[in-house]
Amino acid sequence: MSPGTPAHEQLIEFLERDQLVSDTSKPVARLNLAPRAQAGLWALRIFFLSLSVMVIWTFIAGLG
Repeated sequence: MSPGTPAHEQLIEFLERDQLVSDTSKPVARLNLAPRAQAGLWALRIFFLSLSVMVIWTFIAGLG
């Protein structure tokens, strides 16, 4: 344990395995983002899906 380590990380080092699992499996609250950030994330999702479709299409076309 180094002196620069945050206190919550120091505490995690002393937890038993089942305590660590139960502590890390708690759901995290949803973050409220600005409308611009939400639009950017949706644009990334749409880009990723369209790119995935193009890659799959190219792979299938290359088989024939």
